[in-house]
Amino acid sequence: MLFRSRWQNPSPNANIAIFTSSTTWTAPTGATSVEYLVVAGGGGGGGANWNGTGGGGAGGFRIGAGYSVTAGNTYTVTVGSGGNGGSGPAGSNGSNGSNSVFDNITSNGGGGGGAGVSTSSPLAGRLSHIEVLRKIKPLENVLICEDDAVFRDDFNEVIDEYMADLPPNWDIFYLGALKNQVAPMNKHWVRQIETTGSHAYCVNPDKVDLFIHIARENEKWIDVAYRLWCDRTNAYIAHPNLVIQSDGYSDLRESETQDFKGFK
Repeated sequence: MLFRSRWQNPSPNANIAIFTSSTTWTAPTGATSVEYLVVAGGGGGGGANWNGTGGGGAGGFRIGAGYSVTAGNTYTVTVGSGGNGGSGPAGSNGSNGSNSVFDNITSNGGGGGGAGVSTSSPLAGRLSHIEVLRKIKPLENVLICEDDAVFRDDFNEVIDEYMADLPPNWDIFYLGALKNQVAPMNKHWVRQIETTGSHAYCVNPDKVDLFIHIARENEKWIDVAYRLWCDRTNAYIAHPNLVIQSDGYSDLRESETQDFKGFK
């Protein structure tokens, strides 16, 4: 924070004061006004990870001249501190910077930076699926697969038979899932009730906007978000599974997994 106080007589004289910590300032003899620069503390950066993070906002500042003071009077000076950085990886947002104040002049502290989004968060997964859905063109059937999808050895030989049995009113179908509770439909398909998995699925092009809405509005994992709408959509799952998830480390759960016991 910087002040330059001026004397009315002679006017060219000036007295400059710079403050780096909170204190008080007494206007010297002959001072009638000050020029001022009041800078607030900047916000702390967000907790970082491999996906990046938000930088802290700059502290606000106010600059001006002709602010009236009275010689001999004491004025409060508050120097705002910078915000604390967030913990990583993706642990927390940075905190806001503190305000700086001279008498009745206040500069607001900068906002804290947002934390980086962890790849293991539901949001990161949903955003990836939303981006794929947004690229689907009208009348285009796109099979969306995650990087741990494992196809049955005879997939190419049996897929046509499965697709011939797919109920024509489908909104979404999965080529594999963990089936906790389903309702049988025909030889190759069951209706979704309580299932887990989004490693290989297709959304009807006419329903893409609906499923983007579902993914955006629900804070759960993407497969849970879809499942919560299964009573309002026609969702079918291949049975037995044509595609399963490989065993190994799951970024989502941050642990080793072995969910699928073959193609069931």
